[in-house]
Order: sequence, then C-alpha cells, then structure tokens
Amino acid sequence: RMNAENYKPQRNTKIETLIREDFDNLENWSIYADFLLEKGDPRGELINLELALEHEKYNKNSINNNNIKKIQEKVDGLYEEFSEIWLGETLSELIDNEIIDSQWDQEGKEINLMRFGFASSIRVEADYVEGDFKLPNSDL
Repeated sequence: RMNAENYKPQRNTKIETLIREDFDNLENWSIYADFLLEKGDPRGELINLELALEHEKYNKNSINNNNIKKIQEKVDGLYEEFSEIWLGETLSELIDNEIIDSQWDQEGKEINLMRFGFASSIRVEADYVEGDFKLPNSDL
C-alpha cells in the first residue's frame, strides 16, 4: 500500500463518471474501491471501511459497537495520514480547525461532509477563507 510520502492518486474515469452520476450508489463505490486496492491506493481501503461502517450502523441485525469502534479507528487513521493529500492543505486545515460548520438535512440528521475520502458537501463562512481555495483531484 502507498503511504503519504509515495502517494500517487489512481484514476478510472469510467467508474468516476458513474459515481458522479449517482453519488449514493454503493455498488459503484465498491467497484471503485476494488480498482483502487488493485493499484495499491489506500483510498480503496478507506472506501471499503466506510462501506463496512455504513453496513454496521444501518443493519439492525449486525450492530456491534465494538466492531464499529474498530472500523472507525481505522478510518480516522487513514484520514489523519492522507487528508491533506486527498483534500488539499486548505480544506484539511478548515476541517481540523472545525471552521467548516456541520450541516443538517430536513429531517434533522447531520450531513456527512466527508464520504469515501472525498468532500461531499461543504459550506464555509467567507470570513475564514483567505487566498486561493483549491481542491486537489476534485473531479468527483
């Protein structure tokens, strides 16, 4: 597996297009994770862990808090190691400093700002943004 020092993002435009067209289709994310894992890209591991986490949290028959905690620790470790690479220095810093506000849907559930190593929804107060705001590899 690549580490932060030798990380080179892997691309598959066909799968990425499918994901852009239907961001919530977990089957496409699973296919993308397999592609990334074959290339040694740790984002594939992250996607699989987050898919497992969603399964554990939402499948009432398999909820295991200990398992959820272990998966979340692995997810957190990958974000800690790679967030600046995956998200860019500016966005990573905004998240680390909790400048990006939590967002809520119409039912009062918190919207996940990060999903599968990509920023899925971001709202930043204009006062906090200085200089250029660029996201690396933000095609998805």
